[in-house]
Amino acid sequence: MSKFTDQDYLKDDQYHSPDNLNFRITLHELYSTAKVPWTTWIYEHLGIAEDQNVLAVGCGNATQWRDNTGRFPDSSRFFLMDLSIGMLRGGGGRLGKMTRALITSVGMPNICLSMMCCLTA
Repeated sequence: MSKFTDQDYLKDDQYHSPDNLNFRITLHELYSTAKVPWTTWIYEHLGIAEDQNVLAVGCGNATQWRDNTGRFPDSSRFFLMDLSIGMLRGGGGRLGKMTRALITSVGMPNICLSMMCCLTA
């Protein structure tokens, strides 16, 4: 198994904290030739509607959600998930006024059970 598909390696080493991802984000911010920032581009292509439930699997440090909190409809609800609790700790606390988000750490084999619990609660 490649270390890049090994959930333990990804959770415990590569993404035990948001530092590696933050470094890559900074590189893109400094050297990108894109006309709009990545988080703006993501928002413009999501098309989130009123009263919509949004599941973000592998949300990382939640940068794209944090940067767009004021743009999402007030009635939409977000379920942000990542394998790494360290990644979520690094980003989840900075979601600002986005109080309609459930943030949780869950591996792929458990995702269906977790979502059933969240959506039926």
